[in-house]
Amino acid sequence: MIVLSSLDELNAANSEVGTLKLEYPDLFEKLLHAVNLTRQLQLKYDYLGCMLTDDIPGQYAPVNIPDSVADMYHLEIMKAKNHNEFYAAKQLFFKSKDIGFANISMLILGRSPEQVKGI
Repeated sequence: MIVLSSLDELNAANSEVGTLKLEYPDLFEKLLHAVNLTRQLQLKYDYLGCMLTDDIPGQYAPVNIPDSVADMYHLEIMKAKNHNEFYAAKQLFFKSKDIGFANISMLILGRSPEQVKGI
């Protein structure tokens, strides 16, 4: 989903990501791993977002991906979702849903709001 976000929205989401990183470092590492894996497998960040928030992926579901790779990917996502404090990550994704999962993922990867916005 293509989402246009204001710099203020991105700054607010970035602050939430920073809080998550400080207060739940182990959970943040699992999320970072999931985002990096999504990027390396060239899957859509929206697919990751749907998996983490229990939404139906629909158009974001990967096509032409071997079952073994899909199984491994889902296992890694489940490691994050099974974390004791996953509620904090889920809350971040729901609060920031309007800016889009791709933008949240970029912030988790350490991009600045300005880099995400392209300015």
